[in-house]
Amino acid sequence: MSFGIGVGDLALVARSAWRLYKACKDSSEDFARLSTELMSLHAVLSETNDFMVENRETMDISRRHRLTILCDGCRGALDELDAIVVRYESLGTQAQRTWDRMHFGLRDLSDIKGRLTSSVTLLTAFNTAMIKCAFYRSGLKH
Repeated sequence: MSFGIGVGDLALVARSAWRLYKACKDSSEDFARLSTELMSLHAVLSETNDFMVENRETMDISRRHRLTILCDGCRGALDELDAIVVRYESLGTQAQRTWDRMHFGLRDLSDIKGRLTSSVTLLTAFNTAMIKCAFYRSGLKH
């Protein structure tokens, strides 16, 4: 029985980040500001996925559990953003302009941006720790 996150889970979350990046980058200013965070999240998730593929047997259960928690945080922020993007895209052009002018949902976007930034930071720290662990395990320490 396996425990924690699998490679497929990370790939799905990375694809979701990429899809949302493409949806946001050419959208209104509020959404476009999120595109940098989405691209960063996609990159770090892809790197994490690559590391897991290359080091599948060396990742212990506690690290998989921590990665599951980090991935769930990413997934939650991406799911919320997806719901907002779908709602925004379902508006007619005039309603979108009103949304842009009035900045409906700006607070929601600000919260999501903070969560995306946090996810990138936490996953980067996780990856750094995993790389150090693999480095020391390989006997290449200084």
